Amino acid sequence: MVEVGLGGDMTAAYEAKEWIEAKKEGRKMTTSCCPAFISMIRHQFPKIYENNKSSTVSPMVAVSRYLKVMNPDCITVFVGPCVAKKGETLNEFIADRPDYAITFDEMLDLFESKNIEIEAVNEDYQESSTWGKKFAGLEVIEEMGEDVSDIKLLPCAGGAECRKALMLLNSGRLPEDFVEGMMCPGGCVGGPSRLGAEKEITKARAGLLAKADRRKILENLENYPMDKFSMYRDGHMD
Repeated sequence: MVEVGLGGDMTAAYEAKEWIEAKKEGRKMTTSCCPAFISMIRHQFPKIYENNKSSTVSPMVAVSRYLKVMNPDCITVFVGPCVAKKGETLNEFIADRPDYAITFDEMLDLFESKNIEIEAVNEDYQESSTWGKKFAGLEVIEEMGEDVSDIKLLPCAGGAECRKALMLLNSGRLPEDFVEGMMCPGGCVGGPSRLGAEKEITKARAGLLAKADRRKILENLENYPMDKFSMYRDGHMD
């Protein structure tokens, strides 16, 4: 089992490179980690899909590619609150995708069918930075030595917010530089297969984040073979 926050570090670092270049060119960009958000862009805003979408893969795809480099015969399965991840594993526009994606509900149903009981454990083992767990982008741009004081980021959560941001970008009236789009209200924590109320999950997540160490994103990625696999949707290498 691998913490998908590690993929958050990977995606944030490579997306940051695209953001830095786009900022220099005066071009606005969207994130590409939420498959439902990308589906909205592809079907409803094709111009943005071609010109403004990040080409970096999602954390799920990043971790899967890393695992297959380390063990080419392994089967990768993403487990989370997101239903759209199922479609991402079948998305022909993404090379080298994970093999499967299941929801928390489905995982628990599988455990129950096999009479497997889950017990809590206390451990401090971690694979991602705090920023990877949060999936935050501006911190790694600053870590790369870039000035972030004039960068404007627009976080969008829920279909209405995402659509509004994309319409502004499409019409050339978006004041922000980058759009961070997530189709579920409240972000991924509000996914349809979440196990509990959003407030309860947010509180529990905040408690876990408070216990995380202070490692940096680029510092953390030095421990991984980032030159051995592609971080781009079409699978090309740098």
